[in-house]
Amino acid sequence: MNHLNRIVMRYKNLKTGEVSENGQVEIIDQDRLCYKIISRSKGAVGIRTISKDLLEEFYKLYQKKPDITANEARDIIMRSIRY
Repeated sequence: MNHLNRIVMRYKNLKTGEVSENGQVEIIDQDRLCYKIISRSKGAVGIRTISKDLLEEFYKLYQKKPDITANEARDIIMRSIRY
């Protein structure tokens, strides 16, 4: 199970200041709709906003398919979005 999967599996209990097991993702703020995270990977650092609704979609997908990769999950969710 990758670090994203571990975070998503307990997403309802996420709090500001929490850091992923590998240290790449940290929640720096949140509001009613979103989490603001800082992401560190291969020397790059970025701040992103993640919708709580979108995170819930990932969570539901990981419950059904716990071995799915992040890219596979992203593709499935993007195909399901109606424009």
